[in-house]
Amino acid sequence: IQRDLVSTTGQVRVAIDAATGVELVGDPIGPVLAMQSTEIDLYAVGDAMDDRGWNLNRNTAPPGLHLMMSPAHGGVVR
Repeated sequence: IQRDLVSTTGQVRVAIDAATGVELVGDPIGPVLAMQSTEIDLYAVGDAMDDRGWNLNRNTAPPGLHLMMSPAHGGVVR
């Protein structure tokens, strides 16, 4: 389970790093990722994802989104 979770988290990190205008906050070592943007309204992205059943948490300092990866995300990311 842990190996799959690390792999899934790595894939999501690569996707965030490749996204224009979005960056990770810090250098997370585990399956909890925060992202920020000065170009994109991530709260609006979070609202759109909520409408699709994703329930992303909002951060306030800096404004952004917070993701906690779980083994269930493996099937969605791949």
